[in-house]
This record gives sequence, structure tokens and C-alpha cells, in this order.
Amino acid sequence: MERVRADYGFSVEELADLVRFVQSYNYLHEYTNVRFFADQIWKKIPSDWLRYLSTLSNAELNAFPFDEPSPECPESLRRFLIDSHRCNLLSNYVERYGYDVLWNSIVEKSEMKMNIRIGAKKQHEINRLALLITDYCRIYRVKRIVDVGCGIGHLLNLLSPMFDVVGVECDQLLCNAGKKRYPSLKYENLTLKTADVDRERVLNILCGQKGERSAIVSLHGCGDLQPDLLQWFTKLPKHRVPLLFTVGCCYHKMSCAGKPVMEWALSNALRSVCRNNWVLHKSALRLACQGQLSRWPSSKEERDAHCACFLRRALLECVYERSGINAVKRFPRHLNRSFRELQSVGIEIAERLKLDGEERAKMIREYRNTYLDHQYLFDTVEPFTMLQALMQMPLESLILTDRYLYLMESGCATYVLPLFDSKISPRNFCLVGCHTD
Repeated sequence: MERVRADYGFSVEELADLVRFVQSYNYLHEYTNVRFFADQIWKKIPSDWLRYLSTLSNAELNAFPFDEPSPECPESLRRFLIDSHRCNLLSNYVERYGYDVLWNSIVEKSEMKMNIRIGAKKQHEINRLALLITDYCRIYRVKRIVDVGCGIGHLLNLLSPMFDVVGVECDQLLCNAGKKRYPSLKYENLTLKTADVDRERVLNILCGQKGERSAIVSLHGCGDLQPDLLQWFTKLPKHRVPLLFTVGCCYHKMSCAGKPVMEWALSNALRSVCRNNWVLHKSALRLACQGQLSRWPSSKEERDAHCACFLRRALLECVYERSGINAVKRFPRHLNRSFRELQSVGIEIAERLKLDGEERAKMIREYRNTYLDHQYLFDTVEPFTMLQALMQMPLESLILTDRYLYLMESGCATYVLPLFDSKISPRNFCLVGCHTD
């Protein structure tokens, strides 16, 4: 691929507009879905939105995020739809500079394939990431790869014929499994973010020996790993570690999740447009790492199954609350799954909990009453889910744009690439950071 662009790619005005959008529709991401009935989330959504969306067929609901709404659509809902696409900064950026077309043309010409038996999703991810790494390492004269969060080492195994490779993994069991499966690879059992981390050891692993040029790679680094790597990368010797490739995931597992955005924002740009006390809740960070809109269209059967699952959990949450069962004493999640009929959940949960006598009767009665109290709202579940789907990319854009801008502010040539097919691998945006000599 051609060397990356040097301008910022996003304006402060675009970022401020995105922040306003996320704040304006906080009722779509501030609460956990299991509390849909318990916290009366439906009351926070404009009633004319729910009335209109509840009249749509499954085919119309599938098409709503992508097509021009019908004349009956409320104007405020139409505006929300337009704004959600406008605030999808990542996809708009990729389309603006043609990175999707450029990348797909490279993938089509590639013959790089794995010869090991792993899942189709993992194979798709590793093949494409290896192709990107190989292409950029050729341009930047890099001969050494450090994979942080390497798991058992599938990516390193694919790259090992072309590069010196090192795997860094915090889980000793995965290191042991990797050494057993790929005995020729080198593994380092290490956690980057600990109070007593040996900085000299980390630097030696990331930089390699004098005269070597290394690239840092991280595929679906969980929680804090991606921001930690960005901060390490900006402090490393540019001539020793000129490249970084990182795909993040599990944003809700960041150690500062649920705290004010100012505590986890990396870029000056995001800090400049945020209120000091603004909190993006864990539920919002979790929504940011859900499936993209490309996964929204579903069959009627799939939609009904999702709705039933949503309703079971939301109704049971009300039952537990009405029964005085606090969050600490909630039953294991596996007890709340795989029920036969929505109306019979009360009977089945009583059986699973081995309740008898008055306790059994109370559980069944509470569930039946809860079901009847909320039955008129059942057809709002999928419209609500669709509204959340329209919030997913703006939320992920907020997180990744901040990280992108942090690299740019630190003097790195940077861009974002939709590395994977989002229908196969929803966390598909790869941040590429480049130090120029």
C-alpha cells in the first residue's frame, strides 16, 4: 500500500459534533438492556418513534438504517438517522480517502493463506492482518515482528518464514500451549500494565537488538491493551520501532471504564470538547464493541429469537427486583437461558432453582404478573435494538478517533483501515501508526 496520509483526517468540529450526538441520545446507551423494563427505558425514547417503528414489518425494519424513511416517519427520527450516519466518523473517513477500495484490491490479489486448521473467522483475520504487515514492513524495512497478546501464536506462525518473530502473552497457559504447538517460536510471558513492570525488559522485547527494526502488532487487544500500546509506541525510538498495527476490542473492560471520559481520553482534541464530568457508561462502551450495521438485517425467525431472549432477561430482572433479590444474589446467567416458551419462564425458573411450596408459587405469580404488566411493550424491543445499532458506530468512532488523533498529535503518520469484513469480524478497524525516519 502507499504510505499513509499526513493530515489529521478529522476536524475538531466533527469530533465536537460527535460528542454532542452521543450525549443527546444517552438514553440509547446509558442503561443495560436487561433493565429495559425495570428502569422504564422505553419511556425515555420519543413515543412517536416507537409508535412508527413498531408498525414496520421485519423487512422494513431491516431496511430502515439504509434507505430513505417513508413519509410517515417522524421528522426527529429521520434527523437521528441522518446524524447517526454523519457521526460514523470511521466509515466516513475510510470512504473519503478510498482506503476500503484500495485495501480490497490488494486483498483480491493476495495469495497468502494459512495451512493450519483454525476457525474461519480467525483465519480471515490473520490472513488479512499478515498481508497488511508484510506490505508495510517491506516499505519500512522492518524484519522483526512483536505480537502483543499473541495467544498461542497463529499469526506469528504465518509470519515466521519472512520475519524474526516474538510473541508477548500475559497468560502463562497460552504461552505453554503456544510453545507446544509452535516450538520454533519465541514467547515472552509478560503483562505490560502492572505497577512493578520491568520497563527495561519491555523496551528490550519491543525494540530488539541494536540495528534491528521492529513492528508491534496486536490483534483484538482487550481492554487497556490498545491504549497502553499506543502510549508505549509514541515513546519508543523511531528508528528502532517504526510501525504499529493494532485492532482493539472489549472497550468496556478498560480499567477506567465507567469513569469520566477525561480519565481515559488520550488526545488533546477529545479533551478539548468534553466536559470534565461527562461519563460514558460501561453499557455504552459495551455497545461500541457490538456488531456493526452490516449485521443488522435478519430473518423473521432470527429477529423473533433475539426478541424472546431480550424479553426473558428483562422480565426476569423485574421479577428478581420485585422479589427482593439484590444484584449480589442474582442467579447464574446459565439459569436464565434456553427456556421453551416466554410465558412459561416463571415455571421453568422455579424448577431450575428447585423451589417448592409458597416460594415456587410466588416466583410463578411474580413472573406472570410481570409478563402481563409489560406485554403491551413487547413490540418495542426490536425497534429499540435497531436504534442502538445506529448508535454503535458513532460510539466506536468516538473511542478510535481519540486514539487515532493521539497518534497524530504525537507526530506519527496514522490511518484507520477496515481490515476485515465487518460481517465476519465486527472489530475490524486497524490503527496503523508509522514513525518516519
